[in-house]
Amino acid sequence: MYCLPFIALGLGIYALTESRKAVDEKRSRTFAWVGIGTSALIFLGIFMFIFLYIFIIVVSILNS
Repeated sequence: MYCLPFIALGLGIYALTESRKAVDEKRSRTFAWVGIGTSALIFLGIFMFIFLYIFIIVVSILNS
């Protein structure tokens, strides 16, 4: 199982919750949101690929 997006999402959420302890709080929050957004885009890409794969299989079964 490809677990890198889960790790990135978890670390982004952790960084967001711990950013108030950072020296530069605004920069820490920005980088945390960038990490969360990047992992969300990866999740979206994975789910779109799975949906497209299943859609192509269903269409090919219905057309045969």
